[in-house]
Amino acid sequence: MSRSLLRRSLGRAVARVRRPRVGVVALLSGEPAAGRRLLEAVAAQRDVDVELVTIGSPGERREAVAGLRSKAVVVLTDDVTLGPDALRLLAAAGPTAVVRMAPYAPPLLARMLVDREALLAALRDDDDRDGVLTALRLLRAEHREVHAALSIVPRGGERALWLGDPWADLDERLRVHAEGRELAVDPAAFDRGWLWRDAFDLVETGERAGVDQWERFVAALEGLELSGLPVERRAALWVAANLSREETTRFVSSRRFAKGFATRVVDGRVVAELPPLPAEHAVLTEDDARLAALITRARRVGDDVRLELFAGIRHVEQSDPSEVSATLLLGDATFPAEVGTDPGVSRWLGDREQGHDAGRLVATVPATDDPLRLRVRVGDVVREGAVGAVDELGSASRLEGRPDGVVMSRWAETTGPVTDVRVEAGSVVVTGVSGGLTLASDDVSLPGDEEEPGTWRFRLAADRWGLGERPAPSGRYELRVDGEPVAPSSALLDRLPEETQTPQARITVRVRGGHVVVRLDPPLSDDEAGPRRQALLQRAYAQVTEPLDPGLVYVQSFTGQAANDHPLAIQQELARRRPDLDVRWLVADSHPAAPPGSCAVQHRSREWYDVLARAGHIVTNIDLERWFRRREGQQVLQTYHGYPSKRMGLDQWRARGFPPSRIAQDLARSSGTWTALLTPQPDADRYYREQYAYDGTILNLGYPRDDVLVGPDAERIRAQVRTRLGVGERRALLYAPTWRDDLATDFRRAEAEHHLELQTLLDGLGEEWVVLFRGHRFHGVGQGTDRVLELTAYPDVNDLILAADAAVLDYSSLRFDFALTGRPAVYLVPDLARYTGTVRGFLQDYPTTAPGPLVSSTAEVVTQLRDYDHLVASTRDRIDSFNQRFNSLVDGHAAERVVAAFFAALL
Repeated sequence: MSRSLLRRSLGRAVARVRRPRVGVVALLSGEPAAGRRLLEAVAAQRDVDVELVTIGSPGERREAVAGLRSKAVVVLTDDVTLGPDALRLLAAAGPTAVVRMAPYAPPLLARMLVDREALLAALRDDDDRDGVLTALRLLRAEHREVHAALSIVPRGGERALWLGDPWADLDERLRVHAEGRELAVDPAAFDRGWLWRDAFDLVETGERAGVDQWERFVAALEGLELSGLPVERRAALWVAANLSREETTRFVSSRRFAKGFATRVVDGRVVAELPPLPAEHAVLTEDDARLAALITRARRVGDDVRLELFAGIRHVEQSDPSEVSATLLLGDATFPAEVGTDPGVSRWLGDREQGHDAGRLVATVPATDDPLRLRVRVGDVVREGAVGAVDELGSASRLEGRPDGVVMSRWAETTGPVTDVRVEAGSVVVTGVSGGLTLASDDVSLPGDEEEPGTWRFRLAADRWGLGERPAPSGRYELRVDGEPVAPSSALLDRLPEETQTPQARITVRVRGGHVVVRLDPPLSDDEAGPRRQALLQRAYAQVTEPLDPGLVYVQSFTGQAANDHPLAIQQELARRRPDLDVRWLVADSHPAAPPGSCAVQHRSREWYDVLARAGHIVTNIDLERWFRRREGQQVLQTYHGYPSKRMGLDQWRARGFPPSRIAQDLARSSGTWTALLTPQPDADRYYREQYAYDGTILNLGYPRDDVLVGPDAERIRAQVRTRLGVGERRALLYAPTWRDDLATDFRRAEAEHHLELQTLLDGLGEEWVVLFRGHRFHGVGQGTDRVLELTAYPDVNDLILAADAAVLDYSSLRFDFALTGRPAVYLVPDLARYTGTVRGFLQDYPTTAPGPLVSSTAEVVTQLRDYDHLVASTRDRIDSFNQRFNSLVDGHAAERVVAAFFAALL
């Protein structure tokens, strides 16, 4: 992301006079993923014209604001997330608006719509990095708080590069606090905000502080009131203020990956169990233990509305219906609710340490203009608040969500032709529509037949790649008629969302944007699904004392989307030698098949935890879960899934600024669980010894997944794959961009758009070429075409390596595998200097690990590939030398050697 000033005009030109105009100064941290998210959110703003300036440091704010033409300005940082109506609602509130939120909500300056001239007057030359003092000066200038339904919430996660080590600018932080208290209209509220952000930042990284720094920080905490803070932050600050730095580090470390905390109720107050925090300081605020409510279904009954709700009090156990009572309120009128149980309430609320099954409410209320409120009692705890949220996935979507409470009279009824959707024995049966009906996700279309006029049966099965039909993968499948989404009838909508549990999937019929969709999720039972049930299963796993089963083997490749990589090659060789062993293969859902010689085990199921606890041998190519504890006698082989070429382990963690306690935790999760590690050859061992502080067994025996690339079946597999994918006689180009830590977003097109211009490539190469696009397992390009096959989810990348005539690669370790084919690759690396210096970095000098031309543009890629024969001839010797250096042990028998070494006790 450029750090120079950049102005963009966003929004449509039409109706510009009628739409408010807002100037946005976006202060980007230097983390492209965070910046991209913010800019996408700004671009998505509705009914407002935005004049955008991006800057890279706080010192550029004045110049940016001065250059704006807009009269009303907001200054945003990329640790803030905007809802699509945020800027419109701010603009409607006027140029003295401050979004009213808790003082420890998003940065104060990011919540203010400011007159441009007033902002210029408030900006100073001092180093006001977070804009706190600037915001307080504006508040002194008669800015006012407004109630606006904005979705501006702190996202967190990335530290701004211009902030750096929080202890390096301790003086600045203490100065801002002192001066801010003088400027603040409400010093106590300002204290809470400073404690929530700056002080907690310092506590989290207290290991970095010098003795004098720590003492000065603790002195600054003296006399500050902690009681209004969220209890977890309050606990960390209390420990820092009252105990030693070492005890603070232990506490912060213990909570770093914790999600939730145990509680108890004392005299109607909810008390957290967060030792060493004393009970008198551990009482949850009402916001911590707040009422949460969601209208899940709504239907008319005469002049009334029958409501179904999920409701619960955060961090309060709510599993016994006899302990729960609830009353809906409309004005002065009250309507008692029937209390029932539904495991979906606990899944929705997401508390790991408390269950909320007894939170299903049913009540009938009149369709008045009064906003809906709810009072809930759970034992001695009572909470009351507005019911403002509606489930947009079902019949409650007829109502409009409002922060101050849903209004029953505001009812939007729509109707469509789909009269029924039901689940029957591996199928979905749809009635009410004739002709042209499909049920499909973005990349999978389910087979369907019209059994009789107006009735369709779709089998929940798919054969995506010609590899055989399997249960359909998890995802959202939309009903369409002649390509257009279709709506449910009113009677059908009354039932939605509707969930059915089958052996293959959890199937939910619901709506999205008013149209019928079918959602498939992994087949976890009610006592397995959701954070609470997972926490209980993890607790039970930790208590297993049953002996290990030496004949039980657990094999995991990534998180179970397919059978592939080193674990597959190892499992197949083990099955050849010991077909009698009980081998369990991890699957993400019912779609991937366990390879021959193994049985599937569902990810996060009760059986999965049992297998992890009892398996004598474990093979995995990713780090196991943080809660995993290797039992005495248990053998764990870590294969990882790529040639060691990028910076990793200690170097990577230190570059990210992890404190020593965090590094110790990551070492415990990784090398602390291994009894053996796979490397491609002996000269790679030192990277793992150094970067993972590992002194255990290393199997430097070659990479099993590469056996097939040099084996006797390679040409046969190549021909089969090309036939199945429809490549034919065309030349196939494998495009496989790497995962970039800094550019990872939820936008599936990001990588392709930024590194290879596909249309330019296709135009330049002509019809004789077809592109096999293989993104990282977290990325893709969406729907493919006849000439761009989107194969990110294809189960085994080795098939694509064999099928390709050439490749366009960058930093992916796939380059080590592709070289084994002897075919040429072009390396598209326009950001090589940045990737090397600031993003990830390499273990070896990159050019020595890329046996082909290094280029910076699509045009250069085209030039190289057009003369294919010359490219083959000019890279042949480099590829041979490369393989001699990096792939010396690839001979088709690596899996045999690895199985013989790791499973020696079983052979």
